[in-house]
Amino acid sequence: MKKYILLILSVPFFTLIYGQQPAPVSESSSTYFNGFQHYKDKNVDSAMFFVRKLAANPDYSSTLQDLLHNAYAQIFCRFLLNLATTEEQKKEYQIRLDTAHAILKAMLADGNPVVVQSARPIYYWLQAEQQATNDRQLAELVDGFTKTQLSAADLYTNRIGRYGLLIYQVVAGRKDLAPMADKLLATLTSRLQSSQLPLNPEQNFRPVLEKRTWYRFLYAYANFVQAQTLMSKQEIKKAGDHFKLAADYSPDLADNNNRHAYFYDMFFLLQEEKYTFRDDYVSYLTANSGDKQQTLSTLLNTALIDPNFKTALQQYYTENFSGQETFSSYWMKGIDQLGKQAPAFSLKLLNGNGKPVSLADGGKSKWMLLDFWGTWCSPCRKEHPDLEKFYKTASADLADKIVVVTVACHDLEKKVTDYMNEFQYTFPVAMADQEIEKTYKINSYPSKILISPQGKYVVIPFGADWINFIKQYASL
Repeated sequence: MKKYILLILSVPFFTLIYGQQPAPVSESSSTYFNGFQHYKDKNVDSAMFFVRKLAANPDYSSTLQDLLHNAYAQIFCRFLLNLATTEEQKKEYQIRLDTAHAILKAMLADGNPVVVQSARPIYYWLQAEQQATNDRQLAELVDGFTKTQLSAADLYTNRIGRYGLLIYQVVAGRKDLAPMADKLLATLTSRLQSSQLPLNPEQNFRPVLEKRTWYRFLYAYANFVQAQTLMSKQEIKKAGDHFKLAADYSPDLADNNNRHAYFYDMFFLLQEEKYTFRDDYVSYLTANSGDKQQTLSTLLNTALIDPNFKTALQQYYTENFSGQETFSSYWMKGIDQLGKQAPAFSLKLLNGNGKPVSLADGGKSKWMLLDFWGTWCSPCRKEHPDLEKFYKTASADLADKIVVVTVACHDLEKKVTDYMNEFQYTFPVAMADQEIEKTYKINSYPSKILISPQGKYVVIPFGADWINFIKQYASL
């Protein structure tokens, strides 16, 4: 993320020019998004032109949300200033910040109520920060935010939940406003709890999954904050209840495929990369609870979602439960409980003279990696050298432990064959049959499915170190 933020500071800065209209553009949400990004640091009027275009079309609502509450609002995060190390960078940041404030003022005065409503939560947050030492003004702002924003149907639209928690951070620092801060956090936590969405396999499409992920992360964060507050008051047992909720609602494997849904919120609220609160619950249990079984269970759930915790899990298991079943058996039972039953399939391999491959090829003692890709998919092509290396290692040294099968999707057999020949790849490839993608609910590429010897599967999170994930999961 630091590299990402630094990109903001290193982009060439342009002199401010007001009153100039941008050149005519085609009707496209992405064009309007990019147009705003191009003009937002140098031309308020032109930036507003693109905001109004997005706000005028209900079909562009999600783009407008992403533009204002992620791409635009991040400039107000003060920790960006700390990344500006030279006087020139600090000056550039301040100019951009001034321009961003001018855009916010223009949005609040706009004639389109969609623009005004979208900008209003940002305004409340910034006003709270500016009045951080004025208790009377802060109290009025919290009251206004509660009445005008928390009365909304949901906290996801315009990221009202995020800004409410940011305002809480400001108010919580004022001793005389402690009751108001507690009430604001309790209200936000209650609303976030009642807004949780189930993981419904029949509604496995991106907008729903993103919304589910966002609500889970913010609810986990709100409980984490409450737990820390209670710990400072020495209310240890109550703190444990909130640490547990923070752990339970931390991003799971499904959420980890949609980290972008809460990525900005994570940095707004925590100013660091922190994708889970499960480790905090483990630390709490280790220090404050004699319930070793609960500690072990929490460690297991954490490691199943992030296998980097497997070593800590194994150590704890060995130290406290070595007289029971082997750790390997315990780990496989955990996977069996977490994973879903892998649907059967049968496909013909292109580079195997039409030889069929099926779920049964995994067998009772082998894992199976299913990789979904396409020649048209740039991220897929980028990782294929690593996939080739992994396949060669697996086929040479781990043939008795794992089977690798890749599935070319939305592609032509000739293109796939030519591609494989061009780069001399040897990993097994089968053409998708119009069913397997639906069966495994594949909606992005590349996607990787890891199937256990017991026939249970998990989705390897996109963007994760998939080789390490597989090695840890399958104990390779």
